[in-house]
Amino acid sequence: MHKHAKKLLSAMILTAVVVVPLHMAQALTVTTDDNGGYDPASGNPNNTSAKVPLDDDYKGSPGSTDGTSGSGNTSNKVPLDDDDDNDGSSGNTSNKVPLDDDYKGPPGGQSSDDQTTSSCDGRAYPKDIDGHWAEIYIRRLYDLCILEGYKDGSFRPEQHVTRAELTKMALYARGIDPMSCYDDDCGSPFMDLDKWQGPWIRPAWDRKIVQGYTSSSFKPNRDITRAEATKVVLATYGYGPINTGKSFFNDVNGWSTGWIEQAHNIGLVQGVGNGNFDPNRPITRAEAAKIIAKMIDYWDTKL
Repeated sequence: MHKHAKKLLSAMILTAVVVVPLHMAQALTVTTDDNGGYDPASGNPNNTSAKVPLDDDYKGSPGSTDGTSGSGNTSNKVPLDDDDDNDGSSGNTSNKVPLDDDYKGPPGGQSSDDQTTSSCDGRAYPKDIDGHWAEIYIRRLYDLCILEGYKDGSFRPEQHVTRAELTKMALYARGIDPMSCYDDDCGSPFMDLDKWQGPWIRPAWDRKIVQGYTSSSFKPNRDITRAEATKVVLATYGYGPINTGKSFFNDVNGWSTGWIEQAHNIGLVQGVGNGNFDPNRPITRAEAAKIIAKMIDYWDTKL
């Protein structure tokens, strides 16, 4: 019995020696993938609360005398996935938008400096935003799978945004899907829409986010101004204008006052310096990214 006991004891020791390292090896293979996942469609895609009239009586860009301001970009290339080969050099190069967001970089605790790939299915960050004042906002929207950029790997942050492009960006960020359509107008009253535009303009029109210039014209390829873009983003998320006749900014008045005051009050915009907002200047892709990113963050805190 003594010999058997010694054999049993030896077996137990050998078992302990084998099992413990295996257990430890399994523990070392456990990984986490906490990228702070965000579902841009998490909001109610069928929300119809954004019943705010936009610019159905609007006859041109505010401050214009002929209603023809803007570059009139006729490209049907949308900012989410664009293969256009122009260099985007016509955009405004001003970077006078204050950078005061509390977003510190991509989800998962990694800084933007040590990462070239976003957390959206391996989608690469654009190559032309490093050091740009809007870098963190653009990376934020890449991480949320809202932006993709151009096929040459660029984002072209200073390029202007059209009315159709901004509408699509805002709806996509809000989680509102495009409609399936047979015609370019997609059942909307607008006769000047391209094939890709109708599926996005129609749901925006249904929700009274946009209404156009006339009963049959949306002017989708016209550059959208900073005031107009602010209005569209707010309306997409169900916010209306503040009832006020005076603005925080020196150069804001008229139809856009209540909208820009609302955006300023909730932290979407801070102006361009010297107490001005520059409402009639076409918005750039970088500025649009900032407003949308900050709207998403504000919306998340209110859910």
